[in-house]
Amino acid sequence: MNMASARFLDTLQKLSATHRKRIEDELTLWKTKVTINGFDCAQLAKNIESESVLSVTAFTKLLKNFAIQMGKNSGDISIWKTVCAAHEFLGPMVPAPARPHRLGRAGKLKRYADHLQKNVSKFAAFQQLTKN
Repeated sequence: MNMASARFLDTLQKLSATHRKRIEDELTLWKTKVTINGFDCAQLAKNIESESVLSVTAFTKLLKNFAIQMGKNSGDISIWKTVCAAHEFLGPMVPAPARPHRLGRAGKLKRYADHLQKNVSKFAAFQQLTKN
C-alpha cells in the first residue's frame, strides 16, 4: 500500500489486527483486478486509501464495518457500496455560500467514452426531444 495517505494508514492502526489485515488484503486484491461487477477496482482502492473528508471517527467506523462485512463475504466488492450507504452523510457539511454550483464525480475518460458508446441511441433520442 505504498500510495496510501497517512490518514488512511493512521486510521488502519485504530482497527484490530484482524480487521486491518482483511482490509489490506482486500485492497491489494482489488488493485490486481480490472473490474468486478462493473466497479473499477483499482480506482476504488485508490479512493479509499486517499480519503480525506470523513472525520477520523467516521472513517474508522466505516473501515471497521467494511472489514466485518468482508469477513462474512470476502471478495464481494459491492459490500463497499452497501457499507458506504450505511455511513452516508457522515462527512462535514459545506455551508451554502461555499458550495460549488455543480457537484459531480470524476471518472476516467475511457469509462465515460464507453458509457456514451453503449448508450448512444438514448442520447440521440434525448437530443431529438430537446431540439424543439
